[in-house]
Amino acid sequence: MKRNLLHNFNRNIKLKTKLMLSHIFFVLIPMLLIAYFLFTQISDVLISNTIRTEESLIDQMDTNITALVSKITAIPDNIKEQDFYINTLRSTRFTTYRNTPDYAPDATAFFSYLYSTEGENHIKDIKIYVEESKYKLLEDYPDSRIFLPISEAEGSYWYGIFSSSDMTKLFCPEFYLSSNEIKNNGDLAFIQRVEYAGTNSYIAVYFSSSLFEKILKENSRTEDSVAYIINSRQSFVSYSNASLAGLYFMRYEDIPNTIPTQKEFVSRVLVEQEMYMGYRSIDETDWYLVSVVPASQVYSEQNNLLRQFLLLSVFLLIISCIMPMVTTSNITRRISSVINQMRTVRLGSHLTTPEKLPETDDRDEIGDLITTYNYMADELGNLMEQQKHSAEELRIAEYRALQAQINPHFLYNMLDMINWLSKSGKSEEVSIAVQSLSKFYKLTLSKKEVTTTVAEELNHVSLYVKLQNMRFENKIDFLIDVPDEILDCEIPKLVLQPIVENAILHGILGKESKAGSIVIMAWLEGRDIVFVVSDDGVGIPQEQMDKILSGDGKSESGSNIGIYNTHRRLQLYYDNQDFGLTYRSTLGIGTEVEIRIPVVIHESEDEI
Repeated sequence: MKRNLLHNFNRNIKLKTKLMLSHIFFVLIPMLLIAYFLFTQISDVLISNTIRTEESLIDQMDTNITALVSKITAIPDNIKEQDFYINTLRSTRFTTYRNTPDYAPDATAFFSYLYSTEGENHIKDIKIYVEESKYKLLEDYPDSRIFLPISEAEGSYWYGIFSSSDMTKLFCPEFYLSSNEIKNNGDLAFIQRVEYAGTNSYIAVYFSSSLFEKILKENSRTEDSVAYIINSRQSFVSYSNASLAGLYFMRYEDIPNTIPTQKEFVSRVLVEQEMYMGYRSIDETDWYLVSVVPASQVYSEQNNLLRQFLLLSVFLLIISCIMPMVTTSNITRRISSVINQMRTVRLGSHLTTPEKLPETDDRDEIGDLITTYNYMADELGNLMEQQKHSAEELRIAEYRALQAQINPHFLYNMLDMINWLSKSGKSEEVSIAVQSLSKFYKLTLSKKEVTTTVAEELNHVSLYVKLQNMRFENKIDFLIDVPDEILDCEIPKLVLQPIVENAILHGILGKESKAGSIVIMAWLEGRDIVFVVSDDGVGIPQEQMDKILSGDGKSESGSNIGIYNTHRRLQLYYDNQDFGLTYRSTLGIGTEVEIRIPVVIHESEDEI
C-alpha cells in the first residue's frame, strides 16, 4: 500500500503538485499549530479587553448620570435657601413682606435664579406647590406662575407617594406625573418636599427624558446592546433603545441577585441568548443603571482575529507554494507551453493553422521538444493550406458548373427567337439579332475571369432586353438608374440577366397586354452594393415565392432553376449566406428582386 502511494506520488503527480503537497506538510501544518496556540491566547485577552471596555462605558454613564442628578437635586436645595422663598412661606401676610426693604432684592435674586436655571441642563420648568393659604397671598403677584396650589398636584401619582410615606425626595418617571404636567412642564421630574412652620410645600424640577437618553446612547457601542435605568417600582426612567430595554427587562429586586457585583460584567442567559451584564446604583436615587451586551458582540473581535489568522494562513500558504515554484519555473513553464500549445491544436478548429512556439537555442530535452513541435506545426500548416486550396478550386468549379447551366438555357431562348424571325421572313431583324447575340456572348465569354464590371453587366443585360424586344415587338420598357461610382465595381457575370429574363417571361408576358416596364436601380449601403430589379408584371404567388430560391419553385412557363442558380452562385462565390437574392412581390402589381453583394473594385485582365 505504501509502495503504491510512493510510486503514485513520484510518477503520476505533476511537479507543481508535488512541491505544493510537500510544503503544505512541512510548512502549513506547523504554522497552523502555532497559529492555533497564539489565537487561543490572544482571544482570551481580547474578550477581557472587550468586557473591560463595557465596564468603562457603564462607569462613564454612571459618572455622567450621577453628576446630572447632583445638579438637578441641588436646585431645590438652593431654592429653599432663598430669602424670598423662606419669608414667603413664613409670612402670614404676603403684603406685609412686600412692604419691607428686603423684598425687592430678595425677589429679584430669587426669580433670576429660577429663570437662569430653567435654561440649563435641559430643565424644562420649575414649580413650587404651596398650601392654599400661602398661594392666595401670591395670587396677585406678577410672577405667581412659579407657584401653584397643592390641590393641582393631588391627582398625580407622585403626590400619592409623598402622602403615604415620609420620604422627602423623589425622582419621578413619566407615569408618576399627571398628563397636564407632561404636556406643559416635562416628562421627568425631581420633587422635594419642604416643611416650614408646619406647612408643606413641594419644589418640582421638570426636565426632559432625552437628557438621560442621550447619555445612554452616547455610551452604547452598537445597536445590539442596550442600557436602561429602572427604579424600585419597576419603572423605566430612560433607555438607549426602547425595544431592547423591554426585551432584556429585569425586575428591580432580581438585578443584584442576577449580577452579584457592581464591579464586573457577568455572563448570563437572557431570552435564550448569552449576554454580558453589569449594573450600577445611582447615588441619591433608587435607580439601577443596567447595561446588557450580547455575547456575540463581545466575541466579535475574537471572530475578527480568527478571520485575520485565516487570511494570514492563506497568505503564508500561497507564499510557501509560490517560492518553490520560482526555483523550477524555467522547466515547468517551457514544458507547460508545449503542452498547452498541443492542447490548443487538439481542441481548436481544424481550419486554423497551428501556432508555432518561439524559437529557442536551448539544447536540452525541452529545447529538442520545442524544435520538433515547430517542425510538426509547419508540416500541418502546409497540409491545411493545400486542403484550403483544393476547397477553393472545388468552389470555383461548382460555380462554373452552375454558370454553365445558365448559358445553354439563355442560348436556347435566343436561337428560338432568331428561328422565329427567320421563319417570319425578317432577314434584317435576323441580322440585327445575330449581331446583338454575338456581342452578348462576346461580353459573356471574352475574359478568363468569372467576374466583370457593373458597367459591362448592365451593357450585357441591355443587349438581352434588346433581343427580347425584337422578339416581343418592343413591348418592354427598360430603364437603368445606377450611379457612376458603382460602375467600376466587381460583379459576377450573368447575375442580372437571369432576373430580367424571369421578369419578362414570368412577369410581363403573363399580363394580358404582354407589355410592361423593367427598372434596374443600385446604391451603396455601407460596404455593400444593393441592386433592385423591379417589374410591373403579374407578380408571384406567395406559396411559389417561398420556394423560388430553393430550387423547388415551378411556374407555368417552366422551372425557376436560373434564379436559384444565380442566388446559389453568389453565396458560393462570396462564401457568405448574407449575400444573394431577396424576392418581394404583390399579385397584379409586380415583383421586386434585391441583389446584395460586397463592394469590390474590379481588376481587369487582357481579353482572350
